[in-house]
Amino acid sequence: MSTVQHLRHLGLFAILSISAACGATGAVASNPPAMVPSPVAPTCRIFVMWPASAPSAFRGNVVVHPADVESIVAYRILEEVRKQCPAGELVHAAPARECAADYLLVPTIEQWNQNRTDDPIGAFVSPKNRIAISLRLMRLREPAVESCVRFTNRARVTVNQSAARLLNNDFGNQLRTLFERVSRVREGC
Repeated sequence: MSTVQHLRHLGLFAILSISAACGATGAVASNPPAMVPSPVAPTCRIFVMWPASAPSAFRGNVVVHPADVESIVAYRILEEVRKQCPAGELVHAAPARECAADYLLVPTIEQWNQNRTDDPIGAFVSPKNRIAISLRLMRLREPAVESCVRFTNRARVTVNQSAARLLNNDFGNQLRTLFERVSRVREGC
């Protein structure tokens, strides 16, 4: 089975797991919402699914723990979601549909290459830090993929810094493009 097919099956599994009953013990991580205006709508509910990782996503000459990277990505996405929708929450395969969520954001870490070098000349040659994350915004009321983007970024030089630095303002801009479609749909109602 190819990686694309595997990711599609993983996405389908995520959707099916969301349609389970909403129990009182559902795992929902929540931070206090940031106090920013909401251009989407004050009542929108976007849940962010805990990121999945492609089987060969983690490479490089620095050991990274997938759970740590997934946590960094999840909370960075949640930070941007709350700028648009303060009621956004992070879910660990919890049933979002029955918990009154309007949308579910499903991230997949496709590539997370983290490298370091102690050689000044090596800083300018490959391999460099590189990330690739796909983001799908799922509508839950009438289930469908509302919008999707793929974010990629790479460092210009290899230095002793985390690949998490690549989740910069460009990443936030990509997330905002997902929400543009939601804004247009909500304004039409």
